[in-house]
Amino acid sequence: MGPLSIFADSLSTSSPQLTFDPKRCLRTRLNVNECQRCLEHCPSKALGIENRTICLDVSRCTGCMSCVAVCPQDALVSDLNLDELLSSFRPGADVVVSCRHQAQNHPEEITVPCLGIVSKQLLAALLVSGCKSVTFNLIGCTGCRNQSVSEVFVVTCNEVRQELSDMSVAKVVLLTKEKHLSPLKMNRRSYLAKIRDIAVGATKQRFLSQGTTPVAEPEGRRRVPFKTQLVKKMLTSLDEVSQKKILGMFAHNVSINENCNCCPLCKGICPTGAIKIDRSTQGKRFQFEMLDCSGCGLCVEFCKKQALTLDQARLHSPG
Repeated sequence: MGPLSIFADSLSTSSPQLTFDPKRCLRTRLNVNECQRCLEHCPSKALGIENRTICLDVSRCTGCMSCVAVCPQDALVSDLNLDELLSSFRPGADVVVSCRHQAQNHPEEITVPCLGIVSKQLLAALLVSGCKSVTFNLIGCTGCRNQSVSEVFVVTCNEVRQELSDMSVAKVVLLTKEKHLSPLKMNRRSYLAKIRDIAVGATKQRFLSQGTTPVAEPEGRRRVPFKTQLVKKMLTSLDEVSQKKILGMFAHNVSINENCNCCPLCKGICPTGAIKIDRSTQGKRFQFEMLDCSGCGLCVEFCKKQALTLDQARLHSPG
């Protein structure tokens, strides 16, 4: 069977779709918040601030999706369904991950808009997914307009591999030369399955490009962002030692000092519902659910009594 890149290119000619939801942005939720994580990681300077609101200049955006990877509250999202991406990493499989601009030839190849979309949390989830190996195709990254993004990805990948070195995880290969790519060919079934996946993906993208309006979230609704949910999902399949490792990498803990009088300010400002004030006959009590916390820090910033501290939960385990 021949390569699928020509077929894929003929179906998917539009650029990756990037959407900004201002209701999820920390700057919208707290009017003194100065979060600029997306701006700091945007290599093309396509993001800016007008009247305290994040603005996207589509003409400058290169589709690297780095902003998606770093936003703690999913205010910036891609047209790529990351849950579906994760489901593609089957136990025992040898998977290749490439960007949409590179030729696809491998029977277990998965395409993303750019490797910049792979956050540290998503990368860890891929490595503990049960796959035998995960190869990241960087062959076409040299000379690409998003080359700096791929360089950051390599650094992040090496950091995550080091932190998970004492766990049983998938072998990671950073592919930089074509001669290192195994000349695996698809059988007829794999080839047709890949065509089906490409066609389905192209159809979804076409509907998005035609202006399909996403379902609006109820006003004031608490929601746990994708990266935080991802950490929770990882913990369900790991042993206690590995759980502590993942928590040490991604979880946060909020502690209180003697200044806390259990007022409802932190509960009200928390976008994920991780903070609650329990009321009982014995009085009010501060409650914190670590696994729902995105680490945004709004609670600390909003507390009038400076009673809260946010830090990495390095010695905690779930439950």
